[in-house]
Amino acid sequence: MRKNYFSNNPTPDDNKSRYLVTYSDLITLLLGLFVILYASAQVDEGKYRAMSAAFAQVFNAQDSAKTSGKGILPGNRKLPIGNFAGDKIHSAKSLEEQAESILGSFIREKGLKVTLTGSSLVLILPEMLLFKSGDAELSAGSNELLDSLTSLLSKAKMLINVDGHTDSTPIHTFRYQSNWHLSTSRAINVAYSLISRGIAESDVVVRGFGAQRPIGDNSTAEGKQRNRRVEITISEFPTDAPSTAGYSTKKQ
Repeated sequence: MRKNYFSNNPTPDDNKSRYLVTYSDLITLLLGLFVILYASAQVDEGKYRAMSAAFAQVFNAQDSAKTSGKGILPGNRKLPIGNFAGDKIHSAKSLEEQAESILGSFIREKGLKVTLTGSSLVLILPEMLLFKSGDAELSAGSNELLDSLTSLLSKAKMLINVDGHTDSTPIHTFRYQSNWHLSTSRAINVAYSLISRGIAESDVVVRGFGAQRPIGDNSTAEGKQRNRRVEITISEFPTDAPSTAGYSTKKQ
């Protein structure tokens, strides 16, 4: 039967080919389904390796292989505890050991000092590791140190004081009207850099002391150089430390 081009009513030939529309829709949907299944089946290699390393550390596969038996752990043995990111250090003494490991090259070669004072750990960072003279902008060469500091501080759930210090030479520029301005700006920039790298903002306190707390003789060039520094003091949270959990935004 010939197709009638002047009629709106479908001819028998038209009805026979209508299944192609449904068939093409079905094929398109199946193609979309397989694309979604393929995409969801891809493994994030980085996360897979991190998880594998964590499980290997927890179950200590190497030690388990040395056990005599038939793959059964002896009753008097305990599974070793892994060092997950959630395991935080709460002791300055324990953190000191980590500091010597992570910051070793800066301690030996670049004048960074680590001091344990009572229950606090103090890191003294010389000006030259972070800034140009008379400036609070972090230098390009400071990134490696800041990355290492972040690696260390991320292990601790403790209070982190970032303190800026200067020597006694007065400064008065368009950007920094006094040593107070310079020391505070330096402390803020170091603290903000650590926070941007993942340190919890609620754990950080920023302070600027200007030239008020010297550790060297300001009458000598060497003493002034020692005084131009940023100190990071890590200590336990005081029992009366304010917490955001204790504040309410409700109007009384």
